[in-house]
Amino acid sequence: MIPPDGLAPAAPDPHDRVRLLRRHSQPRAALLVLADLVATCTALISAYLLRFSSGLLPVMEGWVPARYLAALPPALLLCIATYAFTGSYRLPRPGDPAGPDLRSTVGAVAAATLLLLSGALLYRDRYQFSRGVLALFPVVAVPLLCAGRMTALRLLRALASRGTGLSRALLVGDGPGADRVEREIASKPWCAVRVVARISDPAGIPAALAAHRPDQVLLCYPADGAGRLADAVARLAREMVDVRVVPDLRDARVAGVAMLGSLPLVTLQENLFLGHRRVVKRLFDLLVGGALLVVLLPVLALVGLAVLVLSGRPILYRQERMGLDGRRFTILKFRTMRPDAESTTGAVWAVTGDPRRTRIGALLRRFSLDELPQLLNVLRGDMSLVGPRPERPVFIEVFRERLPGYMRRHHIPAGLTGWAQIHGLRGESDLSERLSHDLHYLSHWSLLLDIEILLRTAWHVLVGRNAG
Repeated sequence: MIPPDGLAPAAPDPHDRVRLLRRHSQPRAALLVLADLVATCTALISAYLLRFSSGLLPVMEGWVPARYLAALPPALLLCIATYAFTGSYRLPRPGDPAGPDLRSTVGAVAAATLLLLSGALLYRDRYQFSRGVLALFPVVAVPLLCAGRMTALRLLRALASRGTGLSRALLVGDGPGADRVEREIASKPWCAVRVVARISDPAGIPAALAAHRPDQVLLCYPADGAGRLADAVARLAREMVDVRVVPDLRDARVAGVAMLGSLPLVTLQENLFLGHRRVVKRLFDLLVGGALLVVLLPVLALVGLAVLVLSGRPILYRQERMGLDGRRFTILKFRTMRPDAESTTGAVWAVTGDPRRTRIGALLRRFSLDELPQLLNVLRGDMSLVGPRPERPVFIEVFRERLPGYMRRHHIPAGLTGWAQIHGLRGESDLSERLSHDLHYLSHWSLLLDIEILLRTAWHVLVGRNAG
């Protein structure tokens, strides 16, 4: 596909210059989950023992210990899921506190207790769970969770001091400020950051990213280096790596920004779609995508038969696209064009009324029926139901040079439909406007937004407005 303004794509780079996002390991989240599991299980059992075995409260006849034992696993899962939704397991950022936050811990436990109470009320007709156990649970859980998380964080700090689980950083800058950044990081291993390389010239950023695959880039230039800083920012806008600036403020005191030890940090670009957000979105895709595939199987069969009868083989069209974190995958579609559509022209952009379409192809595209096989891509994990539409790698090289921030689209899974598509931005639409909508979706993602986009897409499809 040739972009709408006619600019031909660059030749594919055999070394794949599109950077794959390489994330450092997540021992913090895994260790915190384990600590919370132990603390929450201990709290639930302790609350039960205090209620029924301590002699402090009267015990009525009819309580069955086996019922509580059977309810323990789902109660634990519910609590951990609640902690995750409240942000307990997000990846650490530079400047995060070294210990657990009491206020957020109390809030997470309170939310989990309310959900446990709701679950107990749902089963009250079958079995009456003690409200005393639920009242005692938060009293015991908060100190246990704080103690467990403090222990886990101390262990992580010890591992970080030995070089385990560190975020790889590329330091770009020069002068005393950059020297200070290196010293600060080296002297505070609990920050879990390791400088893997240092360069001074912004022109060396692409080569350094390719050679060292950092998780983040720290920019630090003196006050008279504004030009080089702007150059570095412009170059990094084409990449998916996190970017932070360490401003040259000398010894001034600052407030309202993250800190790396004693150094202020200003985040320019960061992947926020990590941790539990990815898990929740993936579970939603599996449940809803699987259900849609089952419901739409007759439609898939009829469309496949129509393509075979009216257009011949092959029924499916396969094409390489780029998705989450820059990974390449093969997208599936019902074939809507002649088999030799690009044999003489190469990759060209599909346009309205494309003469290469088959008779059945125009109808399939009008109602987005050609996209239905991508439900298999969703179940395989290549795509999501909702997200930016995936593009061909050969054009991403063009777009990433022309549109700063374009690579941020790959921080979230590619989708069957998206925020841009329900606003009519597809095909020959303006690329910068489409990118703006994709980044809006990335910044405002929620399950409710996904549901809204799916419902609006279904309406567009029914009226033939081609929203997929």
